[in-house]
Amino acid sequence: MKSGECKVVEEPTSENDPRRVFHFKSFEVEPFGYEDLKKNNPRMPLQLAVKFRNAVLGDQCENIDVTNDRYQSDFVLQSHFSTQSYGLVQGGWFPPGFSTLDNMTYLLDRCAYNDVRAYCQGQDLEVPSRDFLEYLTHSGTSINILPVILEGNRQRVPSDFETVQQYNEVMSNLAPIMPKAIFRPKGAHAIIAAMRLLRDPFLADEREKRFLSDIATHLISPVGKNRREEVIRSIKLSADLHGIERFSFVLLAAISAVVCPQGGNPARNILKVRPNYSDQDIYNALSDLRSLKLLSGLIAILPDQNPVFCTSDKNLALFWVGLRGRDFLHSNGKMSFTISISDTLFPGLDAEFLQ
Repeated sequence: MKSGECKVVEEPTSENDPRRVFHFKSFEVEPFGYEDLKKNNPRMPLQLAVKFRNAVLGDQCENIDVTNDRYQSDFVLQSHFSTQSYGLVQGGWFPPGFSTLDNMTYLLDRCAYNDVRAYCQGQDLEVPSRDFLEYLTHSGTSINILPVILEGNRQRVPSDFETVQQYNEVMSNLAPIMPKAIFRPKGAHAIIAAMRLLRDPFLADEREKRFLSDIATHLISPVGKNRREEVIRSIKLSADLHGIERFSFVLLAAISAVVCPQGGNPARNILKVRPNYSDQDIYNALSDLRSLKLLSGLIAILPDQNPVFCTSDKNLALFWVGLRGRDFLHSNGKMSFTISISDTLFPGLDAEFLQ
């Protein structure tokens, strides 16, 4: 990540200790992780442990011996801002506007879009008067609304006509309340891009629909530990039969839904499996996972645009952050990336069992 500038004040712990001021003239911020996200209360001011790396001290330090070395620094941020929306990036998340990356592009999903509207119009009175969503309204902020258009509002794939309708509706709602933001793509370019993405094989979900419908009976009720391996084998077999790639988001979510503790299970909440699992339930689940596909593709293909996917869906954010995706690459028409099979989303599961 590129340079930013920050001052951190360290108050004395005794009368004999001086007040110290660290002035960082450049630094890198590590994305925040799973536990930071899990404990965040969107109705309260944000408090997080911030980690600076590769930092360089500036000339406004006080009671600090400044050298040419690069530093690491950890401190607790006690912000006056709440964060209703989570900016998903490679390796973790940031509150919108917090990162020091340049030329960032913020993609809004439907829930973030609704929260931005409510916040800007003063409709959500339960949150503090300041929220990191405010940053999205700043001059020059680049906003991409394609995820909202792709999802539609009828719990099914939008038709071409509905795609045009969705674009006009979203822009008529956002443009007046975000006059300083830059919407990219815009106009006919945005509509054409949305139509192409809806037909893109990478984002297509027909096979995934059949897969989720096939395995739903395994996920309706919690799976006991003594049956987990049997159920996972059955899910993997179904994935093979439907042409679902190993380590695809939908397969990882299905397996995580089996092995993760049921209370607050992010994957189970994303998949929305229940008795009488409907086409609308499946569409909503796959719309969420499609957003992660889109983010992954943009990170791999257009890394210079620094895509940040903003969602207020905490389950979706926890799933992305828990996977700790990194090393996104696009080569010969295929995308690859590395994830972590950790106890966060896959407790007690050997990574080799997913092969």
